Amino acid sequence: MLKHKNKFILDTNFIISAFEKNPSTINIFIKKIRSLNIQLLITNHIIKEVRWYLRRRIINEITIKEVSTKEIRKLLSEIEKKGISPPHFPDLSNIVLARKLEGTVVTSDLQLVKTCEELGVPVHMSSSFVFFLKEKVNNFEDKKFFNELYDIILSDEIMHSVEQSETYNPVYRIKEIQLHAIKVLQKLPKISPNKTQEMFFLKEENELLDLINEIEFEMPNYITQIQDGKDLETLEVELKDIYNQINDIVWQLQLQLKTRKSLILSASIRIKARILFALSIVEFTLLNFEKLENTLNILSEIVSSSPDMVSDLFMDLQFLRMVFLFVTQNYNRLTGYFSDNFLLLCEIEKRKDLTKLTRTIIFACTILESRIIDKNASLEGKKEISLLFQLGYILLQKRNIENALLILLQTHYLALQIKDEELIRNSLELMIVIHYISNENISTEIEQGILELKKINPFNVPVFSIKEELDLNIFTNTEFKQIDDFPSLLKEWFYIYDYLIKEEGQTKTAIFVISPYFSPKTVFITTQRLPMYELRPGRQIKIIKGMLKIRKCSYNYEKREVDLVIEIKEPLFSLRDPWGMKIIR
Repeated sequence: MLKHKNKFILDTNFIISAFEKNPSTINIFIKKIRSLNIQLLITNHIIKEVRWYLRRRIINEITIKEVSTKEIRKLLSEIEKKGISPPHFPDLSNIVLARKLEGTVVTSDLQLVKTCEELGVPVHMSSSFVFFLKEKVNNFEDKKFFNELYDIILSDEIMHSVEQSETYNPVYRIKEIQLHAIKVLQKLPKISPNKTQEMFFLKEENELLDLINEIEFEMPNYITQIQDGKDLETLEVELKDIYNQINDIVWQLQLQLKTRKSLILSASIRIKARILFALSIVEFTLLNFEKLENTLNILSEIVSSSPDMVSDLFMDLQFLRMVFLFVTQNYNRLTGYFSDNFLLLCEIEKRKDLTKLTRTIIFACTILESRIIDKNASLEGKKEISLLFQLGYILLQKRNIENALLILLQTHYLALQIKDEELIRNSLELMIVIHYISNENISTEIEQGILELKKINPFNVPVFSIKEELDLNIFTNTEFKQIDDFPSLLKEWFYIYDYLIKEEGQTKTAIFVISPYFSPKTVFITTQRLPMYELRPGRQIKIIKGMLKIRKCSYNYEKREVDLVIEIKEPLFSLRDPWGMKIIR
């Protein structure tokens, strides 16, 4: 093996067999491999075949080598001239790289094994490679790890033999597996581990370091999940679980440490702060304000006790805390942020953006405390007006209708001043939603806003109070039909203003909606259970696909005034809010 410089080229099936069911073991595997002075490589063709959740774990840990298509075609021509049956085209990149770097191919693909042997290229079955590794380590934990991995891969290879017996004789395949394991013991010299001393000596320190590395690796994925708004309730549980795991190990480590300090304890402070910050954003999005307050308090304590470790989070934490205090109406706790000292701190930290946004929150507090709208007021730019709109939207989702209306009305007048079509329309549409779900009489403001919007864009304005002009009969039918068979108005965005989920035998979800472009009050009925946080007032929903049956409603539905009842089978919904859109089946 020394002849081939301890370089091993991994095929797709090795990665899948070893790590698909437990991706977190990849990092443990790589760490143990490095201690044996072994270099792992993957070609650019093979990495494309690896599933994304495995790929993102290995892309920065294992060297990826470029193999050109031209090189593969040249090898393919050579193989065909020798009368050898070639493996799949991407698999040939393993042979090209092994020849170039004098490495060894690791695979469970028998066709690739046979081709390598015909060409004289070193190759190991995946199980024999792991068998070799477990024979070369002395540490009990390492032996246990490789032994478990060997059992997983060997079982997978044998199972594959049985399932694919029409392609390869399973007896022949299992014999090949055994022969490769024997060759490992007979021919390969011992690899010397690196003579390096571990930085951390206690078991708990190593456990904590491994966990921190794994979390750092996962953090970009968590951020993407938050941005997409995908499975936030599950992510909330996962982040809490991770935080608790770190705390448990830290506590055990503190009990062990008596005579020295641990650098890894300091590092754990930063990762805990990042987890809590991500958790606070999730809780904010889910409107779990009771939980959010607790998370922000813990995070504030960490920031106060270890400012140097989390200095990059400090200012953004303050802004999140400001918004939280505003939407929960804790105005008296905001006074510190409204002082000259905080605005000076924003300037020192070069956060002019926070200076402007802080002034926006001050302005919003003034509106709610005075209960007065200033039609002539102004804010510095669109970003500040957008923040005001989002504050109103959050209040609407919390069903704080009166305060939401005040903020949205003020947003509307500010948007009119700068003639921003998008903000004018968005604020108008939410005002129409409030008009339908409350007793607030804002017809005059809405109608005036529609007239102003027509001056900017006469072709895309909301409609208001024209139910009597629509013949509801054109929408009704007695049998389920595809949505494409109905008027296009049903394919528009509808605003959600209420919902009801019943669990009597079969789940039934009723979503009460109204569209600024389709005035009848409507209820969608589906047996699909949607996450409650997706159905808050002010969010928008669109039917993309589904079978619909529609009837007029001459009475209230579940004590709510409704004009049309739409039953939907096999629905595909799209939902959106000011932060983006997603598809829900």
